[in-house]
Amino acid sequence: MQSMSKTVFLSTVTKEFGLLRRRLAGLIRRTGQMIVRHQDDFVAQGILTLHLLEEEIRKSDAVVHVFGNRAGSFPPLDQVEAFFERNPQFEQRFPEVAESARKGEVSYTQWEAWLALFFEKKLFPYVANERLPEEEGDEEDEQYASQRVHWDRLKAVKQYPMDPKNQDIDFESAVTDEVILSLINEGWLSSELVHKPMNLPYDSLGELFKGRDGAMQQLRDSLLNQSGQAATAIVASQTIHGLGGIGKTRLAVEYAWQYREDYKALLFVIGDTPEALRRNFADLCGPLVLNLPEKDTPEEEVRYTAAIRWLQKNTGWFLILDNLDNEDSVKKAEEVLGQLGHGHAILTSRIGDWSANVEALKLDVLAEEDAVDFLLNRTDARRRKTDDDPQLAAGIAEDLGHLALALEQAGAYISKRRMTFDQYRTTWNENREKAIEWFDERVMKYPESVATTWQTTFDQLSEPAQDLLKTLAWFSPEPIPESILESYPIEDCDAYDLLAELESWSIVA
Repeated sequence: MQSMSKTVFLSTVTKEFGLLRRRLAGLIRRTGQMIVRHQDDFVAQGILTLHLLEEEIRKSDAVVHVFGNRAGSFPPLDQVEAFFERNPQFEQRFPEVAESARKGEVSYTQWEAWLALFFEKKLFPYVANERLPEEEGDEEDEQYASQRVHWDRLKAVKQYPMDPKNQDIDFESAVTDEVILSLINEGWLSSELVHKPMNLPYDSLGELFKGRDGAMQQLRDSLLNQSGQAATAIVASQTIHGLGGIGKTRLAVEYAWQYREDYKALLFVIGDTPEALRRNFADLCGPLVLNLPEKDTPEEEVRYTAAIRWLQKNTGWFLILDNLDNEDSVKKAEEVLGQLGHGHAILTSRIGDWSANVEALKLDVLAEEDAVDFLLNRTDARRRKTDDDPQLAAGIAEDLGHLALALEQAGAYISKRRMTFDQYRTTWNENREKAIEWFDERVMKYPESVATTWQTTFDQLSEPAQDLLKTLAWFSPEPIPESILESYPIEDCDAYDLLAELESWSIVA
């Protein structure tokens, strides 16, 4: 797999351009060529926010800085003074910025641009080409005034904020197009991969993907040599089955990332019910996936037929059918695959009994060595280390049944709280009794260790984040459009900030 050598930090005020930031991050990440970081990826825990931003941008290669009317929140003065103590050269290079910062007049988002320049990173600044509608009297608003000063200072150091050139489309689409083009021109992104139809649900784990080399090779062999024939002429279907939390979907997605250059499209469809399978096939028509002419047609059947027709007419695609956990879904999936050709498909399921047309791969839990290695690497940057970490990690891995899902949530928890392995194990055991009160494996279809791990993490969420998670739990397991957050009824909280909190604990993806 090609290494991702460049990192870009996306700098925006969430309430103004949160959707743009997520959209841009998704487009860049899906190529697998760059690492993308932004404020949703971290929450200050045991370290002050300005210091954390300093660390993030110091290790980035570029900062995309999008700003409009809002400056966002401002760091407290003690964080500013601590920064100057660590970096006295900043004041020499940008005296006016330093003077304003000491008065509390430089916001976190503005700091991101100046940190990029201070650490000599590539800066891509964009400003809204038209002032966005704000409350009456916003000309006098301190946030707007702060942004005007910030804009003028950037221009003074010859960092000219760019207006999107294409005035025929909305600002967010125009900025997205120009940022992507800039990264392509830098040689950091491949135009082919940017425009490849793709809707994989999450990024590759990279070096954190442990213990599946044998399964990965078995998948590859099966897809390339179905019945001894070249797989390019047929649908070579492989099913991965095993208990919940074992890492079936992760293996399928990692395969897609590892061999992405071999395929013209990387497609992901959840099929927990026959109805969901049809609906999610229909959604492949959308503008960010296949972008078919039927994408705006309200009739699901028309969009479903269009997606199937595309798969029939095109070659070299890769398709994951995920979560086929009941007989009706299995039957429908095999019926659909029987209509297709010229591509590869992987199916994930808890069911191991398939027709002769589908080769089954039984996936087991991670080996102890791989589970321990994952925990040590997943938490290496942020856990509080002790001399007996390998032994403690082995104990946690055993508690969690060596299940990939539980190990990832445990790793996220330990990293987020900057705790020791021993502290996590104590907390996990304290939550076990609480989880047993509601856990029923016959209903949940996950082992008790996953439930306890989930309960341990859930208890650390803020109450508004818990409420949002409970609301999202009423939706089907297929991807949920982020646009629903715009009307989420919650007071004194930003729904996108709550979503970022859930993501930082590996509760949602």
